[in-house]
Amino acid sequence: MTDGLQVLVLVDDDAARERAVAALDDRYDVVVADASEGTLPEFDLCIADHDALTHHYETILERKHDSGGVFLPCLFLRGESHGGLPDWELATVDAVVSLSDVAETLADRVDALLDHRARTVELAEQKRRELRQQEAFTEAAIEALPDLFYVFDTDGSLQRWNGRAREITGYDDDELARMHTLDFLPEADRDGIARRIEAAFRAGESYTIEVPLVTRDGTTIPYEFKVAPLWDPDGELSGGVGIGRDITDRRMRQELSRQNERLEQFASIVSHDLRNPIAVANGFLDLAAQDCDSPHLDRVDGALDRMETLIDDLLALARQGMTVDDVEPVSLASAATGAWSSVASDTASLDVVTDRALLADASRLQQLLENLFRNSVEHGSTGSRDGGSRPDDSVEHGSTGNRSAQRSGDSVEHGGADVTVTVGDLEEGFYVADDGPGIPADQRDGVFEYGYTTSDDGTGFGLAIVRQIAEAHGWSVAVTESDSGGARFEFTGVDRPLD
Repeated sequence: MTDGLQVLVLVDDDAARERAVAALDDRYDVVVADASEGTLPEFDLCIADHDALTHHYETILERKHDSGGVFLPCLFLRGESHGGLPDWELATVDAVVSLSDVAETLADRVDALLDHRARTVELAEQKRRELRQQEAFTEAAIEALPDLFYVFDTDGSLQRWNGRAREITGYDDDELARMHTLDFLPEADRDGIARRIEAAFRAGESYTIEVPLVTRDGTTIPYEFKVAPLWDPDGELSGGVGIGRDITDRRMRQELSRQNERLEQFASIVSHDLRNPIAVANGFLDLAAQDCDSPHLDRVDGALDRMETLIDDLLALARQGMTVDDVEPVSLASAATGAWSSVASDTASLDVVTDRALLADASRLQQLLENLFRNSVEHGSTGSRDGGSRPDDSVEHGSTGNRSAQRSGDSVEHGGADVTVTVGDLEEGFYVADDGPGIPADQRDGVFEYGYTTSDDGTGFGLAIVRQIAEAHGWSVAVTESDSGGARFEFTGVDRPLD
């Protein structure tokens, strides 16, 4: 007897039934049922004569249909007094054996039919395994999504969701199973959004909207939701699928972009509307100096020079604080050498101990280094610290006050302290250090603040500009003590070009 295979003998004629059972009993688990019974037992193969098949063909046909693609054979045992079957009954029959041939052929036909069934069982199991693997893969992919994922029915009730839905909303699975998609939106927006999604689905289209997501504790988070209709095999709308994405960072970038636009407008106003009256004042100051010699004129000259320095630093602060969109490989050594040429003094020296390339905006990196170098040179010379004074560029911007340009340049290009500035590598960035007097530990947290300075001539913007340029690149900057006791500025989170 073959284990696990059950043959149902559904034969109304007693003699025919006995002959069928005798032919199969030693090979299969044979179950005999009364052809007039209303309920049939489970079977792997059914043998039926004319009357039994006529009585049970609907049940057998239904069993075949519900077999999930697995072959469920039915063998017709044709008696000598019966002819063929009508077409509607033939739909249930897979083989025919004449009653007179039962002893010789029935077992072989049953073997063949059950072998075919076994192959379909194996194929069906293989398909189920593949389906389970695919479902497991899909489930893992959905759970791996960084975004909130959900499926809802035509009423808007949640049917499925991923772990991010629980994590973001704060609801557990039992609570989510009782919720509607609109429950996660501000109450005032729900009706309007529902109408728009319904209209999109009627048109067979997806819908995207930016609206706050409301969590279990009432917190609102800026979100973008994309929803699309789901259709059943008959082409009927069965619900929808949605993805929700946190757009807090996007909103912040948009706000930053608006702020940058305002800063650029401010920079243009400063550049034009403030420089012009200063240029006029410088011109009249020159004329006044030709008519009289007064120490008061020198004080006016110094005040105008101070205004030029403040304007330069404010412009740099406004423009250098903008985000960096385009970066390129830049040699740190070349940038340092170029920056040093703008601030070098007769007694200060630069020591570059790096051959590293960085991904940076070349002009902004040089501006950062110039401010740090100038800060080291001027600090060593005056005991102040802010890096705010720079060589005056009033001539470039139209000023006629040559006295200011000469005086601002002299303090750096021809003076300065006997200080050495070193530029070197860090594991995730670079550093700029000097051997000057350093920055006291209790003052290091404040050196990057706007207006911080220990000099009567400093603007307090120099190191603030350094921080702005670093943050625009996505770098972190910190100040500590160098090996020689001076100041050391460390920049980390700096990307390098791929080899």
